[in-house]
Amino acid sequence: MAAAKTVKDIVANNEKMKIISSSKYIVIRASLQTKDARAGREVKIYSDYYLKVQMGVKAELSYKP
Repeated sequence: MAAAKTVKDIVANNEKMKIISSSKYIVIRASLQTKDARAGREVKIYSDYYLKVQMGVKAELSYKP
């Protein structure tokens, strides 16, 4: 089975962006599901499995002189 890719958009106002930009660390909380778990089958996690997390910022800015 191939890895799945999921994109989650989060809206952040100016206050949140100030907090994020001044932070040294970011904690990412995630929940995972597998196709087999829904069928009630036991799901095993092996040492060669991985979770790749990438984070970026797409911003729309307004400037008032």
